[in-house]
Amino acid sequence: MGRDLLYKKFSEAQRGKKKILAVYITAGFPSLNDTVCIVKELAKNGVDIVELGMPFSDPIADGPVIQKTSTRALESGVKLKDLMKMCSEVKNEVNVPLLLMSYFNPILKYGIENLFRDAGNAGIDGFIIPDLPPEEGKEFYRMCKKLNFATVLFLSPLTPPSRINLVDKLTTGFIYYISITGITGSRINDLIEVVKKVKLIKEKVHHPVLVGFGISSADEARNICSASDGIIVGSAFLRKVEEEGAERAVRWIKELAGSLQ
Repeated sequence: MGRDLLYKKFSEAQRGKKKILAVYITAGFPSLNDTVCIVKELAKNGVDIVELGMPFSDPIADGPVIQKTSTRALESGVKLKDLMKMCSEVKNEVNVPLLLMSYFNPILKYGIENLFRDAGNAGIDGFIIPDLPPEEGKEFYRMCKKLNFATVLFLSPLTPPSRINLVDKLTTGFIYYISITGITGSRINDLIEVVKKVKLIKEKVHHPVLVGFGISSADEARNICSASDGIIVGSAFLRKVEEEGAERAVRWIKELAGSLQ
């Protein structure tokens, strides 16, 4: 449990020469019950890590697809306590790490002590907080480490070299490399440059590096995985859930996972 399960996933992938596939889904989209079913199906179909997104009204990094799913979830009244309850329902039925991805404001409202207590009870294995930079979040990240929660911090094409070491130091899970300077769901225009930058990052850090933002095809995934430890898919998956239904979206994820073997 906690970051130990994440370590196990990466160790298994390394031994099997496999790349990690992480999938993001907004909690409460299309509904909380649907999210539970989708998480279970993802775990059965090749997904190694599930990121459960807490819907937020002012998401600075999210593109239109994730914003739309967040709006629908918020309109149906989804709160952080509902996400916790959902995790506790699904945790015993899946053998994949569940990471809570949330902006910091909902966490502050919930209470950090409450968060750690309830997340531990619910079986959440770690946290991804896009708007909590390492300089401001040192105490939070240190508490996560003490309590055995995985922490996932971000690097991007604009990260200065002097900051990479701090991000690596506070990370206990994996490093989330943002492939583009923009919002989620934007297109990757230069795969060669992404691969080049990921290789440079890998030379400087001690943790696995997963690449997210803009990945929507098996070809993109394979190219990026030539340098990274895996990929994160969010907007492309949610778009398929919205347009084609959850069953077809999960089938697409299964095919994507197969292409990374």
